[in-house]
Amino acid sequence: GQNTNITLPLYDCFTACDYFSSSTDLVILKSVLYKTLLLDLCDKVEETMCMLLCDFSSSIRSKAAKGLCRLAAANPQLIVKEIYRQALDAMIRDSAISVREEGVHMMRIFLSVPQDRDASNLIDELRFMIHDEGISVRKAVVAMFKDIMISQPDHPAYHGMAVCLLERMCYPKEEESIKEAIALIFHQLWFVPPTEANLAIMKSIM
Repeated sequence: GQNTNITLPLYDCFTACDYFSSSTDLVILKSVLYKTLLLDLCDKVEETMCMLLCDFSSSIRSKAAKGLCRLAAANPQLIVKEIYRQALDAMIRDSAISVREEGVHMMRIFLSVPQDRDASNLIDELRFMIHDEGISVRKAVVAMFKDIMISQPDHPAYHGMAVCLLERMCYPKEEESIKEAIALIFHQLWFVPPTEANLAIMKSIM
């Protein structure tokens, strides 16, 4: 048999068949090398994007923030990494509206993970960000509150979010599009028949 004790660089995984006579060994090798290569690339991409969040250009920071959100959306388990927590803190405090908006989208991913240790803190942060100067940021927060309130009527922050939305709707200088969006939320909550799942939840808490 051929000698298999050969160290191959990861980028040679596509030509590894030259060193193996067994098709089974080749499949296993490719599987291991692909996974190792992808994980290594993912780590490097995450690190690069986090570095770009400190760039002077708001356009570059926005693209980096969007890229991190897409990575996290594709695999929500990634956000257990501390690098994502640090990235979120930087995004929601960025001077660029587009970056802060991506920060709201990132919060949605954090809140989608069961028993997130900072869930209550994130909700408090969202209640603060609904007053953001960026219209797109406020719209993103309103959309997230809508999803939570409609799908989770037993959410511990339900009443706080409702009060927050009503206060914002009554703010004289608020954009009409946001006022209308909030009005539609309460119309759906109060006048649209609840789903069977929501009825079951409401019965359990009454």
